[in-house]
Amino acid sequence: MMYRTANKLYLREYVEDFEAPPQVDPNGDIMLAPQLDTGILWQFSEHSTGHFFLRERTVTTIPPQAHPVSGYFRDERFYASLDYAMQPPPLNPPTQFPLTIVGESVLRNSQRLTVVSDGSMDPISGQAAFAWVITQQDRSGYIKRSKPICTNPKYMSSFRSELEGVHDVISYLVTNHYTGRKIDLWCDNKWCIDALNKSGNSLDELGKAEGAILKATRHLLTEFVDITLHHIYGHQDDNNSYENLDFESQLNVDCDGEAKRQMRASSVSSRTEAEPGTGAMLYLGDDMITSHMAEQIQYAGQAPKMFQYIRERFECTDHQCCSVNWKGIGAAKKRLTRPVSNRTTQMMYGWLNVGHQKIKFDQDGTCPCCGLHEEDQLHLYRCENVLMCETLDREFRTWRKLYKVGMASPVYLGFIDAICKLAHLPRKPYALHCSHTLRAIERQESLGSDALLRGFHHVEWAYTTIYVDTTQTI
Repeated sequence: MMYRTANKLYLREYVEDFEAPPQVDPNGDIMLAPQLDTGILWQFSEHSTGHFFLRERTVTTIPPQAHPVSGYFRDERFYASLDYAMQPPPLNPPTQFPLTIVGESVLRNSQRLTVVSDGSMDPISGQAAFAWVITQQDRSGYIKRSKPICTNPKYMSSFRSELEGVHDVISYLVTNHYTGRKIDLWCDNKWCIDALNKSGNSLDELGKAEGAILKATRHLLTEFVDITLHHIYGHQDDNNSYENLDFESQLNVDCDGEAKRQMRASSVSSRTEAEPGTGAMLYLGDDMITSHMAEQIQYAGQAPKMFQYIRERFECTDHQCCSVNWKGIGAAKKRLTRPVSNRTTQMMYGWLNVGHQKIKFDQDGTCPCCGLHEEDQLHLYRCENVLMCETLDREFRTWRKLYKVGMASPVYLGFIDAICKLAHLPRKPYALHCSHTLRAIERQESLGSDALLRGFHHVEWAYTTIYVDTTQTI
């Protein structure tokens, strides 16, 4: 059986068991003897001409993105019948819930309106949305809207999600001629309220994050005869029942739930228009740049070449590259000293000076510790030398200290179990893993069997640390 990726081909060798006794099916017909797997996997590399593959070496695994392929051998060359074509997973179409208007005439006749806005953001994916409601005390009339937020998810902030909600509801009030009424607007982000209540638009302030939309919102506020911005504490239903909350707090809870529902249903996959009045915007690809401009320009200039290198070196797909928790890796490396950070990078990308490098210079690349296998950097985890095994086991035991930083035991124990399995270290699991941890392990395997040992962790691990209750113990 043969499998291929973009420029590699893998052959799983089988051998017919001629000594096996003939097998007879229920109809009395003699069946062919089954083929037995020899356990040998050959890797072939594509020739520079791109027409055929040449045998290179044996490997231990087949990349998960490889698909079966047929072909034929001629003069030790393999000619594949099909080109490699890996289709990316389909993007979810963007979803926006419709505007809801009930009893608009009641609102038109009311002299005082209550407006509540709230935003919600996923700190891992950067997806965000807001929801707001315009109503009065008896709720006989109301207008509700929720909407996904369109900006670069890598730099999304809770401040942005809250500010966009306030800007959108104020724009609606101005456009639909509600500016002559007394309006109380409530938001649970104090920074947002303080920034809007602050007068003036200094050049220094407008150069900061979200300065354009902040300026546009302040300009809209000047259209109102009597509007007051209030701060309200969010998530009050965590400690009190909904029925015992005051009117504005109940509306805040409603908006928070609707914003989360909108956020989970949305997946903006194309360029979107900027909100009216937010000033000049910069687009990098389909991402609207609203903050950290210098950093995002640097990312746009360097990241594509880096991802291309990773795809070619490890035969990864675009989807696999995007599934790695790069944000977490960057945050972790910032806490390291420069020598340790450099060595970590060498480990991740296979640049360590190990025996595998010596082979390129026609030198012996056998592991000096066990003397049995070629020493590549993944062999460092799998070396059968007693001292190497004891060192790895001792280091894994120190990881139990992770509970001191608030990480739930099912998460880090599942993480250690996955590494021990890949490193062929004996380990008795502490307990059955929870569903979140099992999903993280499954998603990690989709990146390839060696990705975890290299340090390419699936973003699902970050979600797991959030969802699993940190009060659980071993």
